[in-house]
Amino acid sequence: MADSNKLNWERISELYSVALEMPSEQWQSWLQTQCNDQEKKSGLDTYLLKLLKSSPRADAFFDALNQNIEEDFVRHKDMDIYKPGDTFDKFRIIREIGHGGMSKVFLCQRADGQFEQSVAIKVMKVRGDAEFMKDRFRQEQQILAGINHAHIAQLYDGGITEQGHPYIIMEYVEGEAIDLYCKKKNLGIKDKIRLFIQVCDALQYAHSKLIVHHDIKPANIMVNDQGQVKLLDFGISQVLFSQEKAEVKKTSFEGTLQYASPEQFEGAGPSVASDIYKLGLVLYNLLTGRLYNFRQEKQSFRDEIFETRAAGSASKSRHRRNSLLLSDLDAILRKCLEREPAQRFESVSTLSHDLQNTLTNHALHSHPPQLGYRLRKSYARNKAKVWMFTLFNLALLVSLVFLVSQFRQTLTEKERAEHILEFVWDVFESTDPEVMQGDTLTVYELLENSIPRIEALDKQPELQAELYYVTGRIYSKLGFWAEGIELFYKAYEINNSLPVRKEILTDRARILYEIAKMKRGLFELDVADSIIDISIELFKKYPPRENMAEIAESIRIKANIELNRGNLDESIKYCFEAIDILDDFTSEPHIIKAALQNMIATAFMFKSEYEEALDYINQAIEILDKIVPETNSFKLTAYNDYANILAQLDRLEEALEIDKELYQVKSEIYGEKNPITLLSLTNMASRYYQLKEFSKSDSLNLMLLDIYLEMFGELHERTVATYNNLGNSYFQQAKFEKALRYQKITLEADILTLGDFHHYVGASHNGIAKTHLRLGNLIESEEHFLKAIEVYKHNFGEKHHYLSEVYSHFAELFCIKNNPELCRYYFNKALQMSLEILGEGHSLTLNIKNSRDEFAAELALTE
Repeated sequence: MADSNKLNWERISELYSVALEMPSEQWQSWLQTQCNDQEKKSGLDTYLLKLLKSSPRADAFFDALNQNIEEDFVRHKDMDIYKPGDTFDKFRIIREIGHGGMSKVFLCQRADGQFEQSVAIKVMKVRGDAEFMKDRFRQEQQILAGINHAHIAQLYDGGITEQGHPYIIMEYVEGEAIDLYCKKKNLGIKDKIRLFIQVCDALQYAHSKLIVHHDIKPANIMVNDQGQVKLLDFGISQVLFSQEKAEVKKTSFEGTLQYASPEQFEGAGPSVASDIYKLGLVLYNLLTGRLYNFRQEKQSFRDEIFETRAAGSASKSRHRRNSLLLSDLDAILRKCLEREPAQRFESVSTLSHDLQNTLTNHALHSHPPQLGYRLRKSYARNKAKVWMFTLFNLALLVSLVFLVSQFRQTLTEKERAEHILEFVWDVFESTDPEVMQGDTLTVYELLENSIPRIEALDKQPELQAELYYVTGRIYSKLGFWAEGIELFYKAYEINNSLPVRKEILTDRARILYEIAKMKRGLFELDVADSIIDISIELFKKYPPRENMAEIAESIRIKANIELNRGNLDESIKYCFEAIDILDDFTSEPHIIKAALQNMIATAFMFKSEYEEALDYINQAIEILDKIVPETNSFKLTAYNDYANILAQLDRLEEALEIDKELYQVKSEIYGEKNPITLLSLTNMASRYYQLKEFSKSDSLNLMLLDIYLEMFGELHERTVATYNNLGNSYFQQAKFEKALRYQKITLEADILTLGDFHHYVGASHNGIAKTHLRLGNLIESEEHFLKAIEVYKHNFGEKHHYLSEVYSHFAELFCIKNNPELCRYYFNKALQMSLEILGEGHSLTLNIKNSRDEFAAELALTE
């Protein structure tokens, strides 16, 4: 018997595709001529012949059954279990609508006169001597019973007939297979994508229940006349991590060969990655009208899709128009159809999100992270906004340089102005229709055109440095931080080579400020700190004329760095220093003062001093309401931090509504993938977690983790925070082993980036300690609790609500260790501290009381 672990799935697929085109009686002799001695020795010819015989043609669907029930299947496959007209329970059978290797499916109507209802009844053919098959059938019943989703056929009832046949009564789906539906309706590419997203939603729901389908193919995806998808046939699906999986011989093949993953041919079991591969096969079929062949792996999917939709003289213009969409679909298919499971999409939700992005012209996770690609997507999504934004920034470029120039000699001002106008004219000359010959200029091309023109100004280094500086600011506003930093470095290098005078040094301070701000955004705190110190020193030594706010703003970045290091008192000190500078500069409301008050509020929030935090955030918002529109970035940040403070005060629903509004506004201004916008998604995930809506928080965090890893890498604060959030969520769901994996990653990254005594490190120790406690690892738990207490005391002193939470869990540890004295001591310490800091009605206080009461009966802890 062939061992499928040793068979070459590519060779099987190649031979299988050819064999299906010839009469079945020629299969055996043809295989003898095509297979070499080594392949015959491995049993490849026998294995392939068996698979060919189980399906007459490529359009049929395989039911290659387990070897231990093959004989029983042969005995019973033609058995007439029921026929039209028979009564089944309270239903009358109308007709057979499908059959497989182990069952038949009938369309039935309710016959008890209570109300009209059509259902599908799936009845198993074999009876008591096929226990394996009955187990499979019962598994399908159990799986469907736990599923309730708009795009999955619903289970109504199930049981065993008097004759011993297991059955399932389920929703009757009137429609046709998704591939036939697409052909019949002649759907375009985007309509097919919208339809396919429904399939992804259904499968992601099943995966969230730890259920993999394992037999995804067009025949199991029905579409009704209203365009609603229903996913069918969970007959060979499995529950991941189940302790009761039936053992399957390695020679068995479950599913459909045309829609099988590579690892199935190697004997691997069901998995999320395998389901994703099958989704890719179905999507390929819908977009090209063909079955996927492994030999096309290295070819271009985009050309195949294009050939399916376009023909004749119009093809060239259509190809140009759909170029981005075809490129996106090519990337998605390649990601789905990767040979290695680990290289595919991490989850169906990530695949679905990429498909949504093809419809909204947002950048994909699966597309290589190229600046040009992201800019083209941004342009396609917001052509009008991009043009206005580009024109505004180029106008800003001119005005900024003029503002700097007005303090210099008249002749120099005139020369610089002429050069800037010439630069702007050269950039926009490419928009002339005669030059472009009908093509549309993209924002990427506009920015790309500007760089060589700046490089050509090497004879005028001062002007060149200023243009690099302003263009870098445009890149950073678009969210391309790495590219922006590169331009700032070029500006600094040129500026540093210029003859020293006050204006040059002031410009240098501005450039260093921008670099420090970007490095802080990338969480390179030590680098940012050293650079901002130089910027502040230069600003103080050579202050900008009539603009002392620039000094205050540089100090604000210094305060922000200290805030992220956990040095809260230092951060507040720098904020007040900057406010004093501003108050000496002007008595009018100032945006930088509002930003500083916002930061003070955040520091007080971390210190659990919520009244002070609310006072300062309200002061900040009051100033911003007077001087800036609703869409101003400082105002958006203030409302973001206001929501965070509300959440700490248990006003979660209010905080969530603010987060949702902020996300909508930021998406319109910055786009969905901008770091500023993504912060609101992170906050929304935190609110859902706090509200115990874990499925929502987990799906958001998994998507964000993928984005942050690509955008920032493993050690960035956003990435690490997302690891931490996932660990917390899995802990709350009692998935302790999974929680521990994420928590350990978080701790390691926090120590590497922040050192041993940052308060985030304390939180990581606390999380790991709680998880070890639930796993019964008491020694490890106590070790991490003690480290958490040490770190928190280092940062916050003897009293903080973080400490009260640690003491509460520390008390539980001693209860489990049967040490009532220490258990009582730490519960009382935790409760007293929480009452003093947070009050009687706060959720943490209530949780500590509840925990204490749970142990009270056994250890008599209450006073």
